[in-house]
Amino acid sequence: MALQPIATDYGTQRAGPAAVSLTYIGSGLGGIAMGWLAGWFGMRLIAIGCGLMIALGLVLASSGGLYQLYACNLILLA
Repeated sequence: MALQPIATDYGTQRAGPAAVSLTYIGSGLGGIAMGWLAGWFGMRLIAIGCGLMIALGLVLASSGGLYQLYACNLILLA
């Protein structure tokens, strides 16, 4: 599977699936918040902000440890 090399890099068996689960949780909660904010500020600002958060999250998740991967997937990538 594709997630097995990720898990062995972090020395755990569940690094990939846990990160994906946190991304889905963050997407569900963030989608509600971004929808509410889009009503106030407009879709263009929200789309630009979300794009910057995704870029920052990918950079930080690729350069850190296991907990940094989890935090970036929950907060920035979602």
